[in-house]
Amino acid sequence: MAKSGEAATKAENPKVQDSRKNGRGILFTLLTFLTVIVILAAVFGGVFYYVIHNNVNGLTDRYRSNIQNIPLARLTLPKVADPLDPKNMTADEIKKKYIELRNDNTVLQKQLADMNTKLSDAQKFKTDYDNLKLESDKQLQDVKDRQAAMDQKDLELKDLKKTLDELKAAGDKEAFKTYFESIDPENAKLIYAEVAKELQTDANTEKFAQIYAAMDASAASQIFEQLGASKIDMIAQTLQAMNKENTSAILAAMTPAFAAKLTEKLAALYKGD
Repeated sequence: MAKSGEAATKAENPKVQDSRKNGRGILFTLLTFLTVIVILAAVFGGVFYYVIHNNVNGLTDRYRSNIQNIPLARLTLPKVADPLDPKNMTADEIKKKYIELRNDNTVLQKQLADMNTKLSDAQKFKTDYDNLKLESDKQLQDVKDRQAAMDQKDLELKDLKKTLDELKAAGDKEAFKTYFESIDPENAKLIYAEVAKELQTDANTEKFAQIYAAMDASAASQIFEQLGASKIDMIAQTLQAMNKENTSAILAAMTPAFAAKLTEKLAALYKGD
């Protein structure tokens, strides 16, 4: 029995051996095919690298933007040559570029000189402006100080004049004289000038009143209305200096609107008296 089993095994060995040989053959063929593909890819890649890296027939320049979008292919791209690198320029190009740069340098030097001149002028202008501003501020302060002094003097004069008017109204001539002599001579001079001006104004008003009182009421009213609202204060003072009969007659001859305005002014003047 044992011998017959061994004989059967020996009879099957040639088939097994053939199967193994076929498997090895397929594997070898596959490996060979893959090797060929790898070799072809390497050759193709090498050729592609050479063509692109050396810009054969200008292919790199034409398709650089497309090749840059391919991850592996972009590695084959050569570095962009610097056009200003003397290594990439001919002697004529170098000479031409030198002349161009020298001309540019001359222009820049002139522009720099112009800018320095303008800067110097600007600094001088600023210095002059600062000095003028300081002088202007000083003058402005002087004006303010003088105005303040004038305002103070005006208040003092008003107070003095008020006191003198009160003394004059009281009829105390001796007190008026004593007070007038006691105040500052400069203030007394100014007050005297103001009083004289008022007296002159009052005298003129009296003269105007006499002239218009002697006229026909209708004619006087027409003249006053022609003078208009801009002179209404003077007209009111003139009418105030007249007697009441003349004033009433002139007002009656006026237009109601103008007569009403004058009546308001007269009322204020009478109230002040």
